[in-house]
Amino acid sequence: MLPKPKRVAAPPFTVPSLSSNTDYAAASAAVAEMRGRLRAAEAERDECLYASANRTFDAKGARVAALLGDTATNTVAPETRISVLNRDIADILSAIVLLEQRRTAARMSASRRVVDVIAPEYARRVSVLAKAVDAALQAHMEFEALRNEIIAEEIAFGRLPIVRANRFLGETNDNDADARRFVRECVDVGLVDGSLEASL
Repeated sequence: MLPKPKRVAAPPFTVPSLSSNTDYAAASAAVAEMRGRLRAAEAERDECLYASANRTFDAKGARVAALLGDTATNTVAPETRISVLNRDIADILSAIVLLEQRRTAARMSASRRVVDVIAPEYARRVSVLAKAVDAALQAHMEFEALRNEIIAEEIAFGRLPIVRANRFLGETNDNDADARRFVRECVDVGLVDGSLEASL
């Protein structure tokens, strides 16, 4: 007798990354670069504010260094530099707003392409889930029917484990229970065969 062939599992589905879209990747990189410039400008402004508050700038030393051709650590008064940095920061913030808008547009465009790829797998998994929930509802109805029959016969069944699925499946006569509503929604949007509706 030949051995039973092993079932080969299908490779796991991987959702494509938006970063694989060149337009979105470029837009994201532009935002990141501009935010880096913002951090640098804000850090320099903080240093200038500290220098201004603590009078650490040596204006005469800077002038003498310039005459001698030496390299001075600071050659511009912090107050002057702060004014320039404030203007630069305002411009950078405006640029970031525009870049974020471009990235949003690129994300929406890239998302549409990704959704086209994932739609079949998305529908398949919703269908599997809905069918599993429907099967659970059917089993729940059968279990409750047996339980009700035992109760109707006034049988003392305390020796049996007392279990109920009502908390997550709802009462069998509750058509608005979350589990039933979920299956109906899947049927309504066309992701599941309408034949499931008969069991609800």
